[in-house]
Amino acid sequence: MSEFTLQAVRKNVVNYARKMGLLESLEGIDARTKSEYLIQLAIHGLVQEKEPMSLDEVVLGNVDLFLDWYLFEREERNHKSIAELYMKSEDFRRDFPDVKLENGKIAARRLKNPLWTHFIVCGKEGKDEYQVKQLEKEDTYTVHDVSTFSQVSIGNVIFAKLYPFGEKYYVSGFILTYSEEAVAEYEKARGVMNRLDEWFEEFMEKKDVKEKTARKYEEMHFMLSEYVAEKEYTTMKWVKRLNVDTFVKWARKQWGLSRYAEDQCRSAARQFLKFLEEKKGEKEREKKKK
Repeated sequence: MSEFTLQAVRKNVVNYARKMGLLESLEGIDARTKSEYLIQLAIHGLVQEKEPMSLDEVVLGNVDLFLDWYLFEREERNHKSIAELYMKSEDFRRDFPDVKLENGKIAARRLKNPLWTHFIVCGKEGKDEYQVKQLEKEDTYTVHDVSTFSQVSIGNVIFAKLYPFGEKYYVSGFILTYSEEAVAEYEKARGVMNRLDEWFEEFMEKKDVKEKTARKYEEMHFMLSEYVAEKEYTTMKWVKRLNVDTFVKWARKQWGLSRYAEDQCRSAARQFLKFLEEKKGEKEREKKKK
């Protein structure tokens, strides 16, 4: 009989998957599944889309990260993960006779939704636990992980995938830590995005946009925000100097805009930039009065 821990669950789910023919070898996993995993890595910026790579190299590059995704998140059949199938099986009752079936099901459902993002380290305890919270959010999570404990210090920004189990969270695969300079650049970029959102709201209010035409401005704002993020602008002056045609060309390539959508985006962007120019003029006139 095993203690009901994530480590024990992971080991037993692997055994169950092998028994049921769901995991014979990593090399034997079909290309479609590996491609699905590769997409997840790309979404989180862990692989470059233009870089040629072997799917097997991606999987074997970090076996723990892949296995956790394969066992805990990926749906095998009837919209159930392998972990969920295990928690309903006789194997689970045999391995953890003191754990209620419903508690096992809840644990498996929670494992399907890990936190995979940037965190700031806000506390450390003992030799294997530290507290983190997501950037711009207040909820705090306790991470139980011996291997990464020595890698982090209070105030560090890290990128990690954390699986919830019980009252704590556990690192999958690895963590990335960022230097103070990188954090400072992030703060600048975040400031630009916040300012862009604020000025767009002001633009919409002053323009008194009707509901029928609001969509074209909102879509332009979304695409402009994506453009600014990709270009890593750290000051609003680059937004004000935006080349509208270059931006629209980028948007067309990213989202396959129709000619009509292009014209709508171009028109909305020019009006927004005109608003920013007028706003700049107002500030300069106010300075002269003082």
